Amino acid sequence: AFRDALAQFGMNFSGSIDKCRAGQEGEAYYVNYPIGPSQRVFLQFHLERGNRHENRYCMRIYFFWDEDTNQVVVGWLPSHLSNRIS
Repeated sequence: AFRDALAQFGMNFSGSIDKCRAGQEGEAYYVNYPIGPSQRVFLQFHLERGNRHENRYCMRIYFFWDEDTNQVVVGWLPSHLSNRIS
């Protein structure tokens, strides 16, 4: 149902990047959470619209699910994060 609802808006849900590859991109795929000098948390998922790497033609929302608070934590939007392709 969730993926079908996203598809109505031309969007897709998927994992962001392999965790091993994320480490090769420095801190881009991690956020300090909770805010402050606490632990680094991996931005595990992303919502996407468009398949180009030009910011004006695509949107990416990188996030993870916080089990303790039962909420989505958004770490980056609206553009692609760096990877070996972009």
